[in-house]
Amino acid sequence: MAIALTAFAVDIATPPGVAVGVFPYFLVVLLTAWMPWRLSPLVALLGCSALTLIGYAMIEGVPGPIILINRLFIIFAMAIMTFLVMLRNKADRALADQRAGLEHLVVERTAELSERNAALEREIESRQRSCAALEVRERQFSRLVEFAPTPVLILSRDAEKIIYANPEARRVLELDPSDFGQRELTDYLVKPEEALQIRDALQENPGTTHTAFTFSLVDGNPMEATILHAPVEFRG
Repeated sequence: MAIALTAFAVDIATPPGVAVGVFPYFLVVLLTAWMPWRLSPLVALLGCSALTLIGYAMIEGVPGPIILINRLFIIFAMAIMTFLVMLRNKADRALADQRAGLEHLVVERTAELSERNAALEREIESRQRSCAALEVRERQFSRLVEFAPTPVLILSRDAEKIIYANPEARRVLELDPSDFGQRELTDYLVKPEEALQIRDALQENPGTTHTAFTFSLVDGNPMEATILHAPVEFRG
């Protein structure tokens, strides 16, 4: 407001016909480009246009038509400047809104990624604890089997080969560890069809069950036994 009044004072003090007197009005309109209120350029245009016409009316004597035309041209030029300023302000607001939207999107995505990373870390920690607990149980099971006072045999998935025998089983059944996983189970049995009975029992009853068979020792002597077998996961 103070700048507009100053421009009006300069206009009044400037002799008629001198264009420099109305230039401060352009400065008033131009400064509205940095004002937060979006209608500031339009208000400045209306105010400066009114002051321009008032300044024309306050000229002493009878001003010529050229002066009026000049002032109308000034008003038209200020209108064009106002339009450009409002376009600029609109573009700035759109850019600011877009930047704010992008910043908000970045914050959301960052929070989402942080949450996913935290969930992934928790899952990894949980799996690591599970793996560690499983390794402990496997070591305990291995020690239990290794030092068991009774023979323990572990067969392949198809129940066709012996892949492990604890020391007691190797002693009682006279097994050679170098044959594990190589020789068929039927090679150790007096009656080969008993191997099929063992396999069928494991497939039909995944739980613990009993099976009788006759084992053939290295010296050819038979050994009758009843085994208690159940499916286990063996990793060597």
